This record gives sequence, C-alpha cells and structure tokens, in this order.
Amino acid sequence: MAAGLLVALTACTSSSGSHAGGLASPSPAVVASGTPVPASSSPVVPSPSASPAGPVITVIPTAFSGDFSTPSGNIACHLTDGWVNCRAKHEPWRPAPKTETCNQTWHTTIDLHASGEAALRGDCYEIADVAAPPLAYGHAFQLGRIRCASLQTELECLVVDTHRGFTVNRSSYHLTAATSPLAVAPAPPGSAAPVTVLPVGFAGGFSYDGMACDMSQDGVGCIVNGPTGWKPPPRAHPCTDQQGDTSTEVHLDHGVGRAVQTCRFDSNSGGPPLAAGRGIRIGSIECLSRQRDLKCTDLRSRHGFVVSTAHFRAF
Repeated sequence: MAAGLLVALTACTSSSGSHAGGLASPSPAVVASGTPVPASSSPVVPSPSASPAGPVITVIPTAFSGDFSTPSGNIACHLTDGWVNCRAKHEPWRPAPKTETCNQTWHTTIDLHASGEAALRGDCYEIADVAAPPLAYGHAFQLGRIRCASLQTELECLVVDTHRGFTVNRSSYHLTAATSPLAVAPAPPGSAAPVTVLPVGFAGGFSYDGMACDMSQDGVGCIVNGPTGWKPPPRAHPCTDQQGDTSTEVHLDHGVGRAVQTCRFDSNSGGPPLAAGRGIRIGSIECLSRQRDLKCTDLRSRHGFVVSTAHFRAF
C-alpha cells in the first residue's frame, strides 16, 4: 500500500470568480502533529461543528498525504507536502481549456503550491476522492506550509504566513486567501504524547530498524530491507527475472497479521524513523515503536504482528 501518488499535470490558469467572505471567529485553537493521545485512550473525534474557541488546526506529518471533503460533500481535496488540489461537484468556475488528449471526463480543479499562486487547472485524472472523509466546520488541516480550513461559508486553503491561497464554495471562488483567523494563527507547538492520531483518509510511511512501512486506515505493510533471524513461509514459486527479487514483508490487513515473501523490483525507505516509545494511529490501525520491536494492531480485531530483525510473531 502506498500513500497517494502525485500526478504531474499541466496547469491551466483562468480568471477568478467572485469572493465569498470567510467566517469570522475568535483566535484558533491548535493541535500538534495530528491529535496526540495516550496509548491507552480512545482516538479523539473532532466536533462536527465549529467550537467557540475557533478552528482546531490538526498538523499532519509531511511523510503523509491524503484526501478530505467539505461537510456538504461538494468539494474534495488532495493534500500533500507543499501542494493541495481541490475539485467541486458544482463548479463555480468556467471549464479550463483542454490542453492534452483525454479519453476520460475533463475536470477543472483549483490548485495551490507552497511556492506559487493559486490557479485553475485542467485535469484528465480524478486526483481527490469525492467520497473522502469530511473536514468538520471550524476545523483545519496543516501539512507542511499548506493549511486548509473548513468554514461555514467556504473552504479556505493558503500558504501559511502569506495571503497566497484560495477560497471556494458552491457559488463562487477567489484565487487569493481571505483574511480569517486561520491566516494569522500561530504554528502549533510540538507534543510529547506517545501516540499521534491522524485523520482517516490520510496515509504515509515511517521506518523502523531498517524496515520501510506504509500505513493507512486499511492496514500497514513493512518491507524488511535486510537479513533477519526469522523466515516467512516460502513462496510456492521462486521469483523470476521479470518479477524482481524476493522480498520479505509483514502485513496487517483485513484484521490479520502475517509474514510473506513477495517479488519486487523497487526498494522503499519508508519515511522518518518512528522513535522508540512513540506510535501512530489511523482509524483502528495502530503501530507502536517499542524498545525491542515494532507492534502493529488492528484495534477492532485485536490482531496484528510484532516484528524486529530478530523475531516475528502474529497474534
């Protein structure tokens, strides 16, 4: 499993529409590095409506990316480090000219890079999932320098500490960020909480003791990039030159932990190391970096695996 793949497409700029003002509210509250909670507690579920304290800013590690939608379901966005792309069921803009051969439906989306200005672009591919989990009104996601807030009147995305960005709703859009509490909110402080809970709809990678792991709400898979003191069940047939090299992997999917041998050409470094004593949770999938091993569990089935270069155990 992989974190979402970015598709390099040619940008197409169009004139902006009318601007719908942001929702005025007090200074935002912040949550650092996802929603940190103790390992023994339940995940914190954001309120579906704006709180009196203003937007809650959830910071997502830059090794992760994912999709979210507005509560109305009209707008869906893909957010990754340094980039956000949003599409709308009811588009408030004129269609962007077709700039390439496209055998599918030609989409017009709104696009923002951390190093550039917001613009409309034409896409032959559906980058954001329209069925992605909603970002509740009064809440925001920040990934790298990009921050997106779900306001009662519109969605606002901007480059932090600038006015470069956009606002969009069902009837209008603007290729400049609005002046809202989100634009001037301080950066969230770090947190020492042992387990970081990330939003459902996001996926990404981490590394542990030479293993490269990819994680989402559907499960986790780790490639073991080195010798081990244990062996998974052998493949029924050896890998051929066309299939690649034999790879030892551990998976947790469909509520079951297992070790397997697969064939692959590519290597994977995962992401930043998951420090000892820290963990990540997405939905019911939780991985904890312990002193001697990595433990990944499906909290619904209570099954998973414990792995290190010295040993492996499914439970």
